[in-house]
Amino acid sequence: MKIKISVIIPIYNMEKYLQECLDTVKNQTLREIEIICVNDGSQDSSEEIIRNNMEQDFRVKLISQENKGVAHARNAAIESALGEFVIFMDPDDWYPEDDILEHLYKNAKEQGVLICGGSFSELNENGLVTEFSGVRKKYAFEKDGIVYYRDYQFDYGYHRFIYNTDFLRENDIYFPPYIRYQDPPFFVKAMILAEKFYAMKKITYCYRVGHQNIHWSEKRLMDLLRGLRDNIRMSGEEGLEELHKITIERLGKNYLNMYAGALEEASSEFICLLVEVESFIDKELIASDEIAVRYVNVSADIIHQALLLSKQKREAEVQKLQEQMRDVEEKYNHILKSKSFRFGRLITYVPRKLRDFMKKIRAGS
Repeated sequence: MKIKISVIIPIYNMEKYLQECLDTVKNQTLREIEIICVNDGSQDSSEEIIRNNMEQDFRVKLISQENKGVAHARNAAIESALGEFVIFMDPDDWYPEDDILEHLYKNAKEQGVLICGGSFSELNENGLVTEFSGVRKKYAFEKDGIVYYRDYQFDYGYHRFIYNTDFLRENDIYFPPYIRYQDPPFFVKAMILAEKFYAMKKITYCYRVGHQNIHWSEKRLMDLLRGLRDNIRMSGEEGLEELHKITIERLGKNYLNMYAGALEEASSEFICLLVEVESFIDKELIASDEIAVRYVNVSADIIHQALLLSKQKREAEVQKLQEQMRDVEEKYNHILKSKSFRFGRLITYVPRKLRDFMKKIRAGS
């Protein structure tokens, strides 16, 4: 059987929703599919659920790995996929109708495109949302037809599209190894290289929100910033003015407060990353957008404050080390002058911590 679409599902501790998700994939009218489930080190019954489905449906396949993150899981599946196209499903989401994959594949083949997608929907505490406002209006398409990415310039909702598998592999289009915000850079790179896609008014994906609890560690904050940096860089290099503005405004509106609050304990790597993001902003592209310009100015102030705090922190650390070394020298000299001191017993007499500092002193002399 020729496999037309490989459905890739990375899974980590998602037993609550996984069976519902799998049912909506298995029930698709397009039968020539494979369902690649990547168990990313789950500690619940997720793998057992997958194996039960494998017994019921030969199209369900399992890749098991230790926990390496969703990006690694998706990339591993892309490498093993046998389908002409791939599509990505999260295990807590679902397809709204049984003919989604059939419509996506049929239109992609008839139109001769590398990417084909439909409209988006999300389930939150207020119910199912199918209409969006502001920049989020781009989650939905008003009509079917070819769309050039330069006229679209959006970076969210990659799940609702199928992607030609050879196209991804040949152009090295994979998910960057971030634990947050790895999807938009993948989507933007694919769209830039494909140049165009076929859009469908039909809703092709249901996204569940509101049940995830995110602990914003420095690692998560930095990976989020790396994803934003990638999109700012790509949009700037390609002259994608609208995407450049969207990404900068998103950084300013949604995340600047978090970064400002993390500065006091931020590592030098974190601060260097902030500076790198700033370096990719094309001020000419956003000159006509007052909101984006304002966020860039605020961002510049935050970076200046971060550099100042970093300098003060480094100076304080150097001063503390110097004081510790002076204290060690005094204790060392006191030991040498002691009448009861025997040079041959220095190793056993001097505490380990003190010996370490003595080595530093000797190395610096």
